[in-house]
Amino acid sequence: MKLGIKVKENIARTIADYFTTNGIVNVFTDTNIRTDKTLYAKWRITLDAFNNTATEEAFFHILEEFCHPLNFTDQQIRSNFIDALNKILSYENLTIQSTERYSTVTPINGQSAPKTEVKNSRPKETAEDPPDINKSTYTEKVLNLVAKEFCDVFSNLDIRKIITPIIEKNPILFNQKNIHEYLIDELFEENPFNTFNDVLQTIRKKDRTADETIAKIITELLHPLNHNADENKVKILTEKIGKYLKYNSLYIVDNGFNYPEICHEEQVSDALALPAELESEIYNERKEIIKNKEKIKILRDNHQAFIDVIEIFCQDTKKPTKELNDAYIFLAKKIAASIGELRLDHHELSLYRPFKTDLYSAEIEWNGDGALDNLRLGPKLSWDAIRPTLYMVHSNIIKIQNIAEEASQMTGDEKKLDEITNLIAQKRIQKPSKIEPQKTMRIEIEKMPDLNIRNADDNTLTKNKKKISLPKFSHTEWNKAEIRFIDKNTVYLTADKKTATADYESLGFRNDSNGKPNTAWHFLFELAKRNGETLVIKSPIPDNIKQQKMALSDRLKDIFKTTSDPFFDFLETNTYKIRLKLTPPTDEPSDRLGINDYLEKTMTSEND
Repeated sequence: MKLGIKVKENIARTIADYFTTNGIVNVFTDTNIRTDKTLYAKWRITLDAFNNTATEEAFFHILEEFCHPLNFTDQQIRSNFIDALNKILSYENLTIQSTERYSTVTPINGQSAPKTEVKNSRPKETAEDPPDINKSTYTEKVLNLVAKEFCDVFSNLDIRKIITPIIEKNPILFNQKNIHEYLIDELFEENPFNTFNDVLQTIRKKDRTADETIAKIITELLHPLNHNADENKVKILTEKIGKYLKYNSLYIVDNGFNYPEICHEEQVSDALALPAELESEIYNERKEIIKNKEKIKILRDNHQAFIDVIEIFCQDTKKPTKELNDAYIFLAKKIAASIGELRLDHHELSLYRPFKTDLYSAEIEWNGDGALDNLRLGPKLSWDAIRPTLYMVHSNIIKIQNIAEEASQMTGDEKKLDEITNLIAQKRIQKPSKIEPQKTMRIEIEKMPDLNIRNADDNTLTKNKKKISLPKFSHTEWNKAEIRFIDKNTVYLTADKKTATADYESLGFRNDSNGKPNTAWHFLFELAKRNGETLVIKSPIPDNIKQQKMALSDRLKDIFKTTSDPFFDFLETNTYKIRLKLTPPTDEPSDRLGINDYLEKTMTSEND
């Protein structure tokens, strides 16, 4: 017999009402059934473990174990638990008979439980059940390992979205039980009873063109656009999948268009060779790229400005300015027009516009309006969520520009600068290292959001009608950076050999609602008083502390022109410990302009 999905869900919820997470896991562990505590909700853990039982008889055995009297200190609670289960099982004509020593699942009145008529709930195509063919090149073990790798990267919901268009082209295959229930199971969207491995194994057995279908699924799951255009992530995953496929004499090759292809061993060389007609098209396209060198340079500059506008907007998504919004719309249109004029078919070039309308509606477009029918999956709106794809697009533009410059008479310095620009675009999509180069160029936008920093071009800070000249800090390693508090609102900054005096407002730590220092500044000040380190923070880290740390990190990166984290790894310290030197104010008279520090660094003797 086969229990209905709804019945199993309600059983899982009932067990969750009576047992702790550890209690549930222990019952399954004792019967050698795998559980996944990362699912968090007790009923989801239970339901997922039910899915790991091999047969319905094994499921009933698990149910009987949950009803065992030794699991309850109060036998009345056990009785209530069994009564609740029997109400659910009655829909399948089953009941739990219990004694003081054991429990048994049996049919009501000795009748056989009705079998679930799966065919009635499926389209007519499901009536055709092709025999097992098993002529696929892919072995069961290899597909099992491949499925596991993809499930570690994607959620089931994402996998279903990606592979459904491929499978639904074959109605008979689409309506095979394991496949059909995995793809359309609305009740368990994220954790369906059937697994992705079930889908691959069914295709392997039933599909006469299994090799072709499985290859399409694997290559589509490896496509960079399904990984936010993170080529480094795709490369790592492709290497893992490729190691398994080699055991079936299959290889993943790059066909030259950032789209992987799976070939048999004898086909590898043919797959890498381009047809003569296609090779001619690519050659002619490269000539057009060289001819449009100036257009591509303008495209690169516009896209760099586009990146800067979005980065500035993400610093405070709740307060977009008209000037910033106009710049976003203007640049998006210019970039789209430039790409359209170039008409490149064989080189990756596209516009990633994170907000289809404008910056004013960006939050609701990205995060949804909160209604049940308008929820968005994935990360919340932030620079970190948008940045990887933007940088990937910019990297592709740089590649096109490099082609355009091949025939030009560039000086050695110009070529070196272009190489550096390309390097920056490549590195931005990877995990930041301890030292990263500065941006090669940055287009300034007029009337930036109010960060209370004025006259940035001439490094002059206006404060209370007084001007303080600040050095233009270059990239500074954290061990060469220092912040010394003169008082609660003013600091003396050191970046390698350059120094400056500034207050919270000029450094962008002003709370716009009241004009006072914001929480990130208070967090910095408290760190200074505690030798740069918080007390031990219990996991999970409270959201407010996490947000203060992130806001402070972003601002310090801007000040000292670096992209590495100013804090040590939390997992190593269980505290937020800052890397740069941080000194609290002393009880000595205030030296707001940092004159004493300047004299200490420049005097050679007391007479000076």
